[in-house]
Amino acid sequence: MLVARHAAHAHRRDPDARRPAEPALSRLVFGAGTHACPGARLASVQLADVLAALAPFRPVVTRARVDRGAALPGWRTLCVRAAP
Repeated sequence: MLVARHAAHAHRRDPDARRPAEPALSRLVFGAGTHACPGARLASVQLADVLAALAPFRPVVTRARVDRGAALPGWRTLCVRAAP
């Protein structure tokens, strides 16, 4: 967990709703090496489906609150709305 935290620079900066982490870093939440998450592929496919369904509405982040208690960069609250 500490290696992933340092690789994601979680100890240096908060996540940014307007500038997401690059793909290599964002996959660290599923683990790395021999301890990778067996459900990572399914979760990635589900997320891609949700994002594809939301894309026509051009979602805009209206409020984002960092989860300071999380081991990896993440959100306590992330509110989005459809763009006008």
